[in-house]
Amino acid sequence: MIIFFVAALASLSTFAIERHGLDDFVRLALSNGDAVKIQQAQVAFAEGREDFARSKRWFTGSVEALVAPVPAASGNALDSETNWNDWGGFIGTSIEIKQPIFTFGAIPSAIEAAQYGVEAERALLEKEKWSIRYEIAELYYGYQLAFELSQLGEDVVKKLEGASNKLSKNSSSYKDLTMALADVRSKLMEAKNGKEQARLAMAWKIGKLSEPTVYWDQSNLKSREFTLRDLERYKELLKMHRADWSALEAETKAKKKLFEVEQGLSFPLLFFYAKGQMNWAENRKNDSAGPFAYDPSNAKSGIVGLGIKWDLDFMEKGAKRSQARAEYLKASSKKGYYQQGMMVEIEKKFMDAEFRKKSLEHFSEAEKIASKIYRDALVSYGLKNITGRQLLDKMGQYGKLKQQYLDAVYRYNLATHDLEKTIGSLE
Repeated sequence: MIIFFVAALASLSTFAIERHGLDDFVRLALSNGDAVKIQQAQVAFAEGREDFARSKRWFTGSVEALVAPVPAASGNALDSETNWNDWGGFIGTSIEIKQPIFTFGAIPSAIEAAQYGVEAERALLEKEKWSIRYEIAELYYGYQLAFELSQLGEDVVKKLEGASNKLSKNSSSYKDLTMALADVRSKLMEAKNGKEQARLAMAWKIGKLSEPTVYWDQSNLKSREFTLRDLERYKELLKMHRADWSALEAETKAKKKLFEVEQGLSFPLLFFYAKGQMNWAENRKNDSAGPFAYDPSNAKSGIVGLGIKWDLDFMEKGAKRSQARAEYLKASSKKGYYQQGMMVEIEKKFMDAEFRKKSLEHFSEAEKIASKIYRDALVSYGLKNITGRQLLDKMGQYGKLKQQYLDAVYRYNLATHDLEKTIGSLE
């Protein structure tokens, strides 16, 4: 019997519902969500550009080989004879190498620009992760808010149905309760629909749309534990951790390096050059005996030296330099403007978090008082000390304050997450 009971428990555990907390949803969204994968692809693309820039430091070259049938031939430069009845093979090979030596800083600057490009994309990836954290928090607390409102609606519907059943259908109180009941049922449907919409959106964000449904670890909405620090501390954290600020700094440095690339390309390119060639055909002979006799079918040649290449399209190069310089100045100006806006933004987010905290404290006390008044009103109505209209008034006051309290919890939680997203840190 015991063995059967244990086996039954084991089989039930395989069908246990997997529930997720906020951190679990964030982790799933960061690992499975398409938004992160798109930005990760941007990072990979930037890394590819860095590899391409680095490749320009090394030599470029080519190797060619040709194998072909040729008729036999003999003679010299003045008199030769071709035998079309005698065929043999021809092998020709050549190799060419060009190694940059000095580029007036064009290649090193291009490599540094690509490195800063990778830094910028990685910073934007972090920014995307913080945006996803906030979006997940919106859905997580949004579902809980909808659940709490649906619970409130079901409780009010139950109380209204109980109260209306004690009244005559012809009484004015019954009609008042019936009208109120219809309104509450409509809001209850909206709350339940909001729950399912939040569940569907969460499944999409965490990459689990193919699964039947996703489940929360808890459905009740509670205020988040968060210690609100002083504004100056948040400004310090902002300068240290803000991802898009880091991206903008890297972008500005990259633009400067690209300007230096265009400057370097205005000068000549100094390079090392080597080339070798060898041809061989056994059935072709040159009868010339002189030391300068040349037989192209059986020849070896090579050259090693230094080369210089200078593109003389000065007008086009000047235009490109001006454009690169303008891009750099634009990025520098944008950086200064953004720094000022960033300080304004953190101050606004801080003020909003402070306001939401005070608002939550206010509505928390008001909800407790309204809840007691509501319970007393239900008792008084049961004792017939108040009318149905008076009960509806108390119920309406309680319902309104309860909604305002739940909304205050929801907005406070999101305000703290928004503050973290703005500074780019969980501290």
